[in-house]
Amino acid sequence: VPRWVVAIIVSNFLDQDTYLLATQQKNLLMKEADDLRQMMKEQGIDANDTEKVKKLRLRTRRNAYCLPSPTERSGSKMEQFWDATLARCPNRVKHLIRLDESGALLETPSREIVLNRKTQILDNCKDLRNVVRNCGKAKR
Repeated sequence: VPRWVVAIIVSNFLDQDTYLLATQQKNLLMKEADDLRQMMKEQGIDANDTEKVKKLRLRTRRNAYCLPSPTERSGSKMEQFWDATLARCPNRVKHLIRLDESGALLETPSREIVLNRKTQILDNCKDLRNVVRNCGKAKR
């Protein structure tokens, strides 16, 4: 089976959840921004005080998801990792709060943007670009 056929099949499978995840991301980011604001207020930290912000340990994902099954342990560990480390990413806290305050997190991305084959897949997969180029040659 050619790699490009496998890529198309996998892409179709991934599309089933991609839009759901894209629409739910805003909810998680808004909750994270709220949690950060609350923690910073409780501890008297300003968003510009990067050293103190880096020490924050979120519980957003731990509180947002219920992962009771033993098979979900790896997912649970990933959520713990994100909560423990995201505040340490340079400018993340300031940028996230700014996005939340601007209302940008209230917007749901359109399906056309989320599932844009060209920017999400074609621009990143040499095999698929070759198929498109060869189809163009065969068409002429």
